[in-house]
Amino acid sequence: HLNGATRVDVRLERGRRFARLDHGEAYFDVAHDADRPFAVRAGASEIRVLGTAFDVEMGRGEVKLAVYRGKVRFGSADSRGRSVDVSAGWRSRFGNGAASQPKRFDATREDWRRGWIDTDDMRLTELIDALNRRDGPMIMEPPPAIANLKLSGRFRAENPQTLLTAIGDAYGFGLVAEGDKLRLVATAD
Repeated sequence: HLNGATRVDVRLERGRRFARLDHGEAYFDVAHDADRPFAVRAGASEIRVLGTAFDVEMGRGEVKLAVYRGKVRFGSADSRGRSVDVSAGWRSRFGNGAASQPKRFDATREDWRRGWIDTDDMRLTELIDALNRRDGPMIMEPPPAIANLKLSGRFRAENPQTLLTAIGDAYGFGLVAEGDKLRLVATAD
């Protein structure tokens, strides 16, 4: 399953199956085939699997992985950085040449494929990127004063304007419509 604004190059060969995620987010459900292992390269990271279901998202300077079934090895594509094994119900991030220690998440909850966004300590810029992959008005880059706000929560993503207005009320920013685009503005305390 491909999220909006996503580009994946897939190669199915006799001895291996390979995908390269250039940008965006993709959910893979991979059948076990010991004679043809499957790998996904996203930026400088690589995910190696035999049979599993997982989600990969390329963000701003990092790759996020969430495993829904099975187990994968997640780490540097060039084998120099630290890698971790990530099992179903766990997620990890790859940045600065290494994968982070996995954190537990609820793999039974609906995700972006069903219109939900789980922010889980997500920066505001990452939320904007996720919303811009969906149908709806384009949201401009937030001003530096609020761009790195850390958000936590689980939200329906069907109406970005309503979602950002509600989050803005709690975190101190407003929303201005400019033609067919939305702009976030910091509000005074």
